[in-house]
Amino acid sequence: MNLSLGIDAASFDIDGDGMDDMADPLVLGTNALVNMGITIVVAAGNSGPKAGSITSPGTSPAVITVGSINSNGEVPDFSSRGPTATGAIKPDLLAPGMDVLSLDANTNKRYIRQSGTSMSAPVVAGAAACLHAANPKLTPAQVKTYLMRSAILQEKADRNAQGSGLLNF
Repeated sequence: MNLSLGIDAASFDIDGDGMDDMADPLVLGTNALVNMGITIVVAAGNSGPKAGSITSPGTSPAVITVGSINSNGEVPDFSSRGPTATGAIKPDLLAPGMDVLSLDANTNKRYIRQSGTSMSAPVVAGAAACLHAANPKLTPAQVKTYLMRSAILQEKADRNAQGSGLLNF
């Protein structure tokens, strides 16, 4: 990643091999970016509703892991859930992830409606980028703390499905 571009936040929509290991290359890579001052937001994955279904790099405590929520305030079955192997509650946050209108680079339609945590993570990355723009001295940990403390807990979901709740930004 070219840090000279002034990147403050990035969204990663990748799944590891099922490892919940801090020595996993994806965890090491995302942690290195966080250590360089970049807030890393990771899609929780679409392997729910089974408990413990979040994989690397979403298991890292350094990243912001994001699950999906629908318009009824429910976590869809596809959204991966915690806890991690170490017992940590993940995902950290929820963001809209059902029937999101997105660009479609694979057809000439231009737009497509998609569902998944890969639709949710960029919403949180955008909020993180706004926080960095408002206060460039914020660290990734401070951004994560702010977003998690301002989130709204959802009555229809347990903590291992929603973490701190719905993004409130």
